[in-house]
Amino acid sequence: RNVIIDTHNGHIGAALDLQAYTADRVVSCGDDRQVIFWKVIEDTQLLYKNTKNDTNCLALIDDEHFVTGSIESAIDLWSFKKKKPIAKLKECHKNNTPKNKHEFAWITTIATVRNTDLVCSAGIDTSINFYKFVRDDKTLDLIGSLPGDEGFIKGTINTIKFSPKKSYMAYSVSSEQKLGRWFTSKPSKTGIHLVKLAYK
Repeated sequence: RNVIIDTHNGHIGAALDLQAYTADRVVSCGDDRQVIFWKVIEDTQLLYKNTKNDTNCLALIDDEHFVTGSIESAIDLWSFKKKKPIAKLKECHKNNTPKNKHEFAWITTIATVRNTDLVCSAGIDTSINFYKFVRDDKTLDLIGSLPGDEGFIKGTINTIKFSPKKSYMAYSVSSEQKLGRWFTSKPSKTGIHLVKLAYK
């Protein structure tokens, strides 16, 4: 039976994503433009502030770095040792609807292969972008994409996950993004897709 063991207060808005750092430490982000590192047993938290972008998704790269995605189509690279982002990628996804073709697309999900240099993001433009985390330069370099505007992906991508052995990537697709019905992608068919990965 599901029960609430404890409650930890911190976000002043909606908490939109949550990732486990260790068994007793988690990281969350929300529409209050805050990222919180929760130390559950100690009942303490570290606050990371993004003054420009609502952070609606996050993923951990390794024990020192993580990334967040925003509705302004920006990806922020963070160090757990710094209170503000150490790097930013702007205009990551282009809106491909005729009405909004000159605008940039909301990032709906971001994912990593933990403890590697691979980062990927998806948006309401129905594409998936792949980036390389350059550790020495503390940057993210775009290295490829699965384009939605060429018909490979039809629908809004809401979640990306990797298999335990990192040989497959799975992503979920629907006509709407997971936080609300502000945008619809047509034609689209709700489902989960698998992509086999090859590493060089």
